[in-house]
Amino acid sequence: MPQPKLYRLLERLDGRELPWLDKFLASPFFSSSPWPQSLWECLRDAHPRYEALRKEEVFGRLCPGQPFDSKFLNDRYSELSRLVESFFFQQAFRREESLQRRARRAAYRRRGLYPLFSKECHRQASYLLGQPYRSPGNLAEALEIFDAHYIHPESKSHADEGAETSQVMEQLDLHFVLLKLKYACDQLARRLSFNEPLDERFLEAVLEEAPHLEERHPAIGLYYRLARLFIEGCPDESFQQTKRLFYDLGELLPAAEQSFVLAKFVALAYMRFNRNQERGLGEVYELFQYGEKHRLFIFDGVISDATFLNVCTIAAQTGDFDWARQFIQKNEAFLPEAAKPDAVILGRATVSFAQEDYSGAYHQLNEVYKKQSAYKLRVRSLYVRCLLGMHLAELRHEAPLHSALEAFGQYIRRHPNLSKGRK
Repeated sequence: MPQPKLYRLLERLDGRELPWLDKFLASPFFSSSPWPQSLWECLRDAHPRYEALRKEEVFGRLCPGQPFDSKFLNDRYSELSRLVESFFFQQAFRREESLQRRARRAAYRRRGLYPLFSKECHRQASYLLGQPYRSPGNLAEALEIFDAHYIHPESKSHADEGAETSQVMEQLDLHFVLLKLKYACDQLARRLSFNEPLDERFLEAVLEEAPHLEERHPAIGLYYRLARLFIEGCPDESFQQTKRLFYDLGELLPAAEQSFVLAKFVALAYMRFNRNQERGLGEVYELFQYGEKHRLFIFDGVISDATFLNVCTIAAQTGDFDWARQFIQKNEAFLPEAAKPDAVILGRATVSFAQEDYSGAYHQLNEVYKKQSAYKLRVRSLYVRCLLGMHLAELRHEAPLHSALEAFGQYIRRHPNLSKGRK
């Protein structure tokens, strides 16, 4: 049975936000009905494991002594869902400066406060264009500000505003090249894994534009060199030079930009790993250490479970077991809630296997639910290798090893669409 939308929303609440939601629902400014607050009081203690609650149980708490009414309860769920969404919007507004800037401009404009609107437009545009790293988003917002101010009926300085708008347009041209380079790098990286078709005309056009502009923006030269690495097969000297450029730019790039570049370097390092495993393994591990040091794997408070397991695997293969365990301990809280138990156990089992603790890894793997197809493949493969290690050590696991091999072979045959890399 599908999980109610309300539960999916409530699961994403940070524990520290629960008191804020209590106050939000208690405020008559947001709702005059007592039902949303009463329903929340019935659900609150289950946070974040709402899926364990039965609707009959919830209804019994909400309306004690009354016969179960599915429609009434569903209506209350919908009512609370709308309020939780409003709470999310309020929280986003509190945390995101760009939303606050737009709201200020809109408030002044709609209430006819042109002098305040004009002053706010100039202040915000100066702030955006004065940033050390002017992202495409910042420049697009600055253009939006100039445009809104320029076309306002009370604006008296169209000539000056037009000049400023032209200046922003020139900057946008520069950053559109940067965006196109980023998408080109992403296309080239995805082609390594998924064999996706490449838009050759798009790639040719952006590579022709980039060399003329790289001196005007710190990241254009970096993305241009990254794209060339994918195209030219990642020669060693160019790879090392481009990696040094990335490290030199460092925190000048925003965290999201650093994460994007790091992911492309990891794709290139894996490509080199497939050619020369001993050298390539160290390069992948170095990049993962850089990402962990600068906390580049966490987006909006979440680390991808695939990235988490890849880092665990590479760290274990290099023999840096203490670092791998520290990584698991520091990052398990940031895993998606649904993936957390299995990903943590599988990560620990991977480290145990690399330490030749085959029995320990084997018993850990029995705790993994194997719900996701990627986990099934990882678990079955590691399961077979654990049994092989145990058998070679004691020569008494032949039957379970044979059964595991047969089951693994059947799994591979049942999934002919698995990529060659996974097989």
